[in-house]
Amino acid sequence: MFMPSQAFLTKGVGRHREKLTSFELALREAKIARYNLVRVSSIWPPHCGLVSEDEGNGILQPGQVVFAVVAEAATNEPSRLATASIGLAIPADPTHYGYVSEHHAFGQRSEPAGDYAEDLAASMLATVLGVEFDPVGDRSQCRGVLRMNEFRDRGHIEGLPDDLTGFPWGLPDPFLGIPAGETPFSDSPVVILPVPYEATVSYMGGTRFGPRGLIHASRYVELYDHELDTDPHTIGIHTLPELMLSGAGPEHALATLRRCYDVLLDHGKFVVMLGGEHSVSGDPILAHAARHDRISVLQLDAHADLRTEYEGTSLSHACVMYRVHEHVDLVPVGIRSLTSDERALMRARDIEAVWGHEIEQGDWVDRVIDSLGDHVYVTFDVDYLDPAYMPSTGTPEPGGGSWYQSLALLERVFREKVVVGCDVVELAPIPGMVGPDVLAAELVYKLIAFHATYGRGND
Repeated sequence: MFMPSQAFLTKGVGRHREKLTSFELALREAKIARYNLVRVSSIWPPHCGLVSEDEGNGILQPGQVVFAVVAEAATNEPSRLATASIGLAIPADPTHYGYVSEHHAFGQRSEPAGDYAEDLAASMLATVLGVEFDPVGDRSQCRGVLRMNEFRDRGHIEGLPDDLTGFPWGLPDPFLGIPAGETPFSDSPVVILPVPYEATVSYMGGTRFGPRGLIHASRYVELYDHELDTDPHTIGIHTLPELMLSGAGPEHALATLRRCYDVLLDHGKFVVMLGGEHSVSGDPILAHAARHDRISVLQLDAHADLRTEYEGTSLSHACVMYRVHEHVDLVPVGIRSLTSDERALMRARDIEAVWGHEIEQGDWVDRVIDSLGDHVYVTFDVDYLDPAYMPSTGTPEPGGGSWYQSLALLERVFREKVVVGCDVVELAPIPGMVGPDVLAAELVYKLIAFHATYGRGND
């Protein structure tokens, strides 16, 4: 096992008409071009010391393999401001790991970009340490555990009702770029709930960056929907800060999500949740099931997710539909990967799926509509889509749905049924590949558009 014991911070800027050359020039300015850099994720190792740039370079040799957390932003547009920043959250206890966050943006100057990265890392560390702090209360309770910027001064949960202020909120980032002041919680029928939770992913990681990547891409979505001839955002859309669930274990994390979701339903909101891994869908589904005699769950997914347990836990993303299947009527669509045990369960419980290979046939949408009850929850795992459209997911499967095909189904569901809530999960952004993030953002806006146009009795 290799565990880094020292780290240093550096930065550089490169300018050249070729992107690769500009990146090399940035590395040279940062004095790290001579190393073989291996990018790693966001964990600050236990017992790791922060040293100066000169001290760090004095230890390393040319050609040495060096682990690096890299935040980068690039543009070929004249006069466009590109910013990248790194944030550190190092716990007081040296035996505990910390967090390193990456942030890249356009049109943002260095100071707010640095503050954002620092706040993001601090928020992630606070949840892992189990620090139950009140962001609008006295921040002195956090000092000595970790150092954070003052969220309260930035007002990122201003305007929330009292029963929502005790949850572990992270950073504010409004969907579509609409400032929260223009769409206050009290006046907004639709609420976006970002949940960057990732604890049980089984192949490629990155779903914790899904909500942020989707919301960032949403700033470039046109507000007018020409297909529906409407401006869906006028219904009123409030984006909550990220709900930073604890890393102390899925039981605690998902219990917090359930409490938060129940409060939102008590306020009569139509909630669009953004994951995060698919395990987060279970408790919102159960929250709706508890409020209706029976609901159907339209599960758009490449995987059945009906395992009783996976890798030692029944709260895995691979078990989420098993958790809820006795309380709802499941209608899985696009399934093309499952175990023989999952298939046997589907037969035993009369769970009729529309398989992935069947969505090329003409009558499958009617089958879905006929299988759904009147009240429907929609859970959309982006790996439902063909990887040609959606490569940015942790467990892609060949085949799957296309864009207009999916919208045709969803529009009919919203038009003919009462959709009580929905989620979009499992987006794992790939740096530099913005197409999938934009697709996910457009999908969320379409769900809201269908709700605004056809929604009836969403209680």
